[in-house]
Amino acid sequence: RDRFKSIQYPPAPWAQLPPRGGAYPFSAPQCAFHRVQWQDQNVNPHVSVVTVGVRDLEVTYAFYAARLGWTPLQYVPEEVLFFQVNHGLVLSFFRADHLAAEAGPLGDIRDAPFTLGHNVESPADVDAVLAKAAGAGGQITAPGSQMSWGGYSGYFTDPDGVRWEVCFNPGLTVGTSGQVTLAVLGPDMSG
Repeated sequence: RDRFKSIQYPPAPWAQLPPRGGAYPFSAPQCAFHRVQWQDQNVNPHVSVVTVGVRDLEVTYAFYAARLGWTPLQYVPEEVLFFQVNHGLVLSFFRADHLAAEAGPLGDIRDAPFTLGHNVESPADVDAVLAKAAGAGGQITAPGSQMSWGGYSGYFTDPDGVRWEVCFNPGLTVGTSGQVTLAVLGPDMSG
């Protein structure tokens, strides 16, 4: 835990909120402004960090960094591993026992009903990523195949059972501003 205290993380959008049961860390006029701002506004709908609790961080590091070739944003052995996976988006792997100590009891990740998605440019890219994941020690849970909605996807799990969908979705486009557009597709893959 002491190692985290020396790590400088970028400020989070909620960094100006007061600590639980504490005072605002800035002057009274700013305090009143921020209190009103947060009371009168909806929470900005975005995700900046996805954190996954893992049993063995070194196995996770070996899978993603050493075998899949991802470049860590930061790695603290036996504690936490960060990858920047998109503009302003970080995927964090945290030791499950430490995550439970901070966030409360956790279930087994293999029972969690979610997937992480990795969109690629073509069906051939889906198969190539699945092959790379399998070669790195991942387990293919569903091979790449044509989907009824018009795309092509397959699934693998990492060593902790985190399920990834590798997907070619010709209806998904991301504009230069980062705005995502989803077109409705049919089985013939036309939008």
